[in-house]
This record gives sequence, C-alpha cells and structure tokens, in this order.
Amino acid sequence: HPMGGYGGAIKQLSIGVASSFGKAYIHGAGDPEKIWTADHDSFLRAMADAAASVAGFFKGNAAYINVMKNMSVDCDCCAVAEDPCMQDIGILASLDPVAIDQACIDLVYAAKDDPGQAHLLERIESRNGTLTIDAAAQLGYGSKEFVLVVIQEACPGLLRVLWARPGRPPIFGGRGGGKAPTGFPEGSAGAGPQRPA
Repeated sequence: HPMGGYGGAIKQLSIGVASSFGKAYIHGAGDPEKIWTADHDSFLRAMADAAASVAGFFKGNAAYINVMKNMSVDCDCCAVAEDPCMQDIGILASLDPVAIDQACIDLVYAAKDDPGQAHLLERIESRNGTLTIDAAAQLGYGSKEFVLVVIQEACPGLLRVLWARPGRPPIFGGRGGGKAPTGFPEGSAGAGPQRPA
C-alpha cells in the first residue's frame, strides 16, 4: 500500500473491507475531512484499530492468506502501479493476522540476496509500515511471535506454502521433511523485523 508501506492481512481487514466512508474515516484517522492530511502514524494506528473490529467480528471463523508474489512498492489500487521488484517468496497462511503480516515482513528482511529487497524495504521503512503491526499487537488481536512451518514446496526454489503459527515451539517440516525458509535458521521463530546491523 503506498501509504501503509506494505499490504497484508491487516490492511485488507481495514482498508480492504471498509466502505468508501470507512476508507475516508481510516485515512483521516477518525476525521473523514482529513482523508489526505491526517498525521501519518495516526492513519497507521487507525488501520490497526479498524482491523481489530473486523478480526473481532470474525474471531475463530477466519483464516488469513498472504501471497508473497509479484511484490511491488505500489498497491494494485494505484492507477499506474510500479512493476514487481522482489522475487516470489511464497504463500503464507495463519489464523492470526498480526503473525502473518510479521512473518511476511521478516521474510522480506531475510531475503538479503534479492536485488529488489532494498527498494521494497525503503518503502516499508519510509512509511513506518511496521507501526501497523505493532499497534495491532498492542490492541491484542494477534501476536508478533510466530513459527513458520513449511507445509509444501510447491515448486522448489520458487514458491512455498508456509504456516505462520503463533505461540508454539519452533517446528519446520511436515510430511516429507522440509526445511526452514530462506533466512530463517532451522528451529528459529520470528520475533519482529530482522533489520541489518
């Protein structure tokens, strides 16, 4: 998302399901008249807050799927979106919208050999994009702690199906063995963005 820094489950739960007025209300951080002039961090917190309402409504009856394919710094809602800049990483699924978004961000940070990583990270960081994840975790409808489990190698080296599972001991594998996703050592779990030193 051009303003949110990235688009994931939390963005879709807020901006994605909001009515036109709801979108203005979120962008304006509670004041639709300030749709394009509200404080940016207040907008990010408003996205997390709006997503909390939707997640609460569907609690226990929703699964979240983030497709990390054709990743661009722009949203498909832009009239002229920039071409994808990062290589495909995989498809993630979770019952926790916060964990899945945190897992996606961590996978972007872990993709150090990807020539488009710096460009996407610049967008995420310049928009303070991870504040939405932090605010969502503070609101209590999800956790930034997760474990990635490779469920299936859909196409070796191209796409993986990953399960972001909050609050469990680190497990990688499943049927047929499996290995930790690139950038995550065997037996590791996510705990927030892995920023370079």
